[in-house]
Amino acid sequence: MYFVYDAGNTKLLLTGEQVVQLTAALAGAHAIEAKYMGSNQPYLDLIVTPKTQDMFKLSVIDTESYEAMVLVTKLHNDKEKAK
Repeated sequence: MYFVYDAGNTKLLLTGEQVVQLTAALAGAHAIEAKYMGSNQPYLDLIVTPKTQDMFKLSVIDTESYEAMVLVTKLHNDKEKAK
């Protein structure tokens, strides 16, 4: 089983171990959050400690789907090399 992590414009495939490492690395991290201060005042950037579960979303891809993607990628790359 693999996990799909959407990092901006890139979807990364992570193993369970990598998810654990990523979660551990983010534990205790701080984030910058823009706080609305009122209609006549600008937003104020504040440093907050978010919950790890709020930092990123993961979806699951099963092993069979992953292996199918590997095969399709290999076939595509072989076709491109043959050109």
